[in-house]
Parts: sequence; structure tokens; C-alpha cells
Amino acid sequence: MRLPKFQIDSTRLWYNLLIVTLFVLLYIFPKPDGAIFSAARIIIALGVVFALFYNNGITKKISPSIASLDDNSTDSFNGNHGVGQSRYNYDKLLENIFDILQAMNSDFSSAVYMIDPMSNGYTLQKATDDLFYDFVGMENDLFKILLSSPDSMLFQQKEMGDSWSNILTLNEWLGSECILGTRIIFRNSTVGALLIYSDHFNKFKERDRDIISSLGVFVSEGIENLERTEELVSDRENHARITDMLNRLNIENSRNDIFEAVRTLCRSLFFYDKLTISMRSTYHDTAKIVLVDGFTEDITEKAEFKISNSLHGRPVRTGKPIRTAYWDKDYDDTGRFIAGDGEQFNFMSVVGVPIGNGTATQGALVLERLSSRSYSESEQWLLESLAQTIYAVMEWSDKYQIVYQHATHDGLTELLNHKSFLERFEEEISRSLRFQQDLVLLMMDLDKFKRINDNHGHLYGDYVLYTVALVLKSCIRNIDVIARYGGEEFAILLINTDKRKAQAVADRIVKSIAGHKFNKDNVDARMTISVGLAQFPEDADRIKDMIARADAAMYRVKGKGGNGVLMHNPSEI
Repeated sequence: MRLPKFQIDSTRLWYNLLIVTLFVLLYIFPKPDGAIFSAARIIIALGVVFALFYNNGITKKISPSIASLDDNSTDSFNGNHGVGQSRYNYDKLLENIFDILQAMNSDFSSAVYMIDPMSNGYTLQKATDDLFYDFVGMENDLFKILLSSPDSMLFQQKEMGDSWSNILTLNEWLGSECILGTRIIFRNSTVGALLIYSDHFNKFKERDRDIISSLGVFVSEGIENLERTEELVSDRENHARITDMLNRLNIENSRNDIFEAVRTLCRSLFFYDKLTISMRSTYHDTAKIVLVDGFTEDITEKAEFKISNSLHGRPVRTGKPIRTAYWDKDYDDTGRFIAGDGEQFNFMSVVGVPIGNGTATQGALVLERLSSRSYSESEQWLLESLAQTIYAVMEWSDKYQIVYQHATHDGLTELLNHKSFLERFEEEISRSLRFQQDLVLLMMDLDKFKRINDNHGHLYGDYVLYTVALVLKSCIRNIDVIARYGGEEFAILLINTDKRKAQAVADRIVKSIAGHKFNKDNVDARMTISVGLAQFPEDADRIKDMIARADAAMYRVKGKGGNGVLMHNPSEI
């Protein structure tokens, strides 16, 4: 990974020498008496303070989280903590960004650059290939324009001249090449850029601008989260296990994975009779239990309780921690979860902290003991650090899921897009081979769909496509895979199914589409669909052949007037 390194320049060297010299004058040489010398010592002391702060500020003109990450730091790979771990998490962040961009189009080449003030330019952090130079000068016009714009921008090679050649290593250009880019913000300042290169501008879709803008925000917030979590684990002795938890988690983890990691961590950090994590529900005054460890007779996971007048709701509604050895004496809540449950279940010592960022509280992390052995202030502080870490990871993960969904699913129907479907197809083929299971592909195309757009307009056509997607999903199982293959064409993989069973599913789809009354803005329409089937591995053992044979069967249906189902016919090969 290429990361900017800070070099010791002459300015920093002179300030270091000044600090040492002033220190010697203050503490090593004998101190003469008298008002003049006392005043001189005060002036010198202030000079030391000023020099320290100024010298420290030189290296903080860009993000400290980025600047402190160094290639020579290998702690994270040796099981240690600190700078190496931050570098590792930063690298994982960029890897996930590139995974999303590859899901958009595998032909794209991507890179992240960060401002390097010591070198007066932009240093390459990470790239998907060797097309990008390791360093770009500060005067590059493309970067100047991009970093001054709040929106993503598309640049064409023929318009950028030398600026283009200083970014990409290629020597020959056709003129159709382009770069889609967005800036990266840290602490309200522009610190870098995310670039996507394509050899032809028509490979970029309109939605790609929105996706890369979201990714730019995602990188920006990811860097801030990395800095936040780095601050939380800066005390190695007391927070090493939190770092270990972060090392096991990444932004692809679900919330359940995060909560389970917290359960494991809390068992090693604290003594408690009950651990509870609750998250604010859709309804403002209720919270839902998402994890319980220990005592479960009073309340279990998935149960909901009111935030008002409950002890566990207090950190959620106030955004402040609670800590007491006798909660019923120190707090006026009517119960722990519901009124009166404190008398039935004799918990005494409690420490609870909000899960949030200081301005917004999403939930609470609470530890309880049946005894009055109180939790210490350091335990509360450690629990607060853990809760803030939980919030950062959840927020990061949630934003990743939104952006990933945008990149892998069709924006209109919310089904898998063409590329993501083919990736899932490969996975399901491998699974079928491993478990010796059949797999059936359904290729489907709406009959005479063009008349809908011609007669009623494209908005009505979009409504029909969206509604068809809902009907198709209602006809299959959760384990089956469905996609908008392109235009008015859809595809479904029926998992662990043979053609006989698939025939029944396809017949149900045809009947459901034909029987559905499409009505919008007082316009009624009817639709039919043609379906072709092919089975793996009986009809074909490669994805390309499966699609071709299911397609051929589908077009045979269309040739007969549509509104039907046909299986692959071996005589067609």
C-alpha cells in the first residue's frame, strides 16, 4: 500500500534544536537570581511551549489518521496494536471501495489519491492496477477542478491534455477515454480524490455519478471512523481487546455479527450477571432488545420496552451513562424494563452507557449485577469506549450496505443487476457441484412490452416493470435468486430444483402475470410473459450454455404467441 510519509525537513530540524537549546537554558545551566533573569526564564518557557505546539502543528496539516499510517509499520500483521492496525483497517476500507466499483463494471480501473503537503502533490494510496502514477503534482488541472467541486465530475482525455498524461501511465490515447472522480473530505477540508478510469465514456451510466459521490462520502466517513476508533484504542494496556474485536470485524459484517463480537469481548472484560444491548425502535418511545447474555428470565432478545420511565431506557433518552450500586435508590425510574420488575428481579449494581455519537443516541449497553458490588469509574469509561466503537462500526457497516446495494441492484426493480446475477450464478454452480444438487435457470421476457411505453409512456412502463418484479418475487422462495437481466427481461435461479418442479413454478409465474391487473393513473393494462427453462447439469454445465439454451426455449414460446413455458429441447443444439 502506498501511503504518504513525513520527511524531516530543515524547518522541523531547526525547531527541534530550538526546543533542546531552550530546555538546557531553563533546567541545566545554573539559574541566576534577580527579576530580570526570572522574567527571562518565563519568556523562554513560553517559547518552549510555543515551539512544541508549532512543531507539532507542522505534521498535522492533513489528516493525522492518514499521515501516521506508514508502510514500515507491521504491528497489525504481527498481532500487535496501534499504528499498524490503523493502516490495516485503512487498507481494508479501500479494498471494500474497490470491490463495489468492480461490481459496477469489472472494466473500470480505480485509484485513491491523498494530498501530501510535504511533497506538494497527491500520493497514490491504492489502485486496482498499474495504470496510475504513484504521485501527481499539486498543479494538475484535473485535480484542481475536481477538488474544488462538491459533486462528482466526468473528465475526457481530449479535454485535459497534459493533466491526463500526468495521472495515467498509458502512452497512446484514442480520445474517448475518461475519468469519473469525486473528492474526499476530512474535517470539512478536501484531503484527496477517488478516481475511476474507463477507456470509453459510454461505459459510464448516469447512476455511476451518484454511486461514486456516495463512495466519496463513504471514504470520508470511513477515515473519520478510523480516527475515532484509533483514539478509543490508544491506551494499549486497557484497550487491546477492543482492538482485537475491531480486527475481527469489517464493514461487511452484519449487526448480529457485531453484537456477538461485543458479547465475547464483554465476557473477558467485565464481571456481570446480565448484559443487555438495546436499540431504539421505529417508534420513538420504545427500544428493542438485540442481545442478552447471562440472566434471561426477566426479558429476552427481540422483546421491546418503553424508553420512558425505565432504567435501561435512561441512557437512550438522556444520552448519558448511569452507574450505581443501588439503582432503585439513585434513580427514580419505575422499573428496569417495565414498572415493578425491580421488585421481582433483584438486580442492584448497574453500569449503562448510550450507543451513539454524542448528538444522536441509537441504543444502550448495560451491565447488571445481583450484588451491590459497584462498577468502577474505569469500567464505565471502558464501557463507554466500547459503546462508541460499536456505534462507529455499525454506522460504517450500514452506509456500506446502502452503497453496495446501490451498486449491485437494479435501481428501478431493486432486483440484482445483470453483473451481480452472473456472479451469483457462478457461486450457485459451485454450490450445486459441491452438494450434487440440481439447478434450474428461468429466462423470462415480457411479451410486446414496447406497446406499453408507446401507448402509455415510459413512467407507466417503469411502473409495470416494478410491479412485475414484485409478482415474480412472490412466486419464488427466499433461497432462489432473481434479477432484472436487462430491459424487460428477467432471470431466476431455482436452487436445488429440477425441471419438473421448476415447470410448476414457471406456470405459476405465467398465470400470475397474465392475471394481474396493472392500474396506475386510471390507466389499465394487461401483460403476459414468456419463460424458457434449462437445467444444470443435465442441459448444460456452463453458465454461457445454460443462458443460451433457456433463451432459445423462451424465444420458442414467443414464436408461438407468448404467455407460456417451454423447457430446453436437446434437438435445438
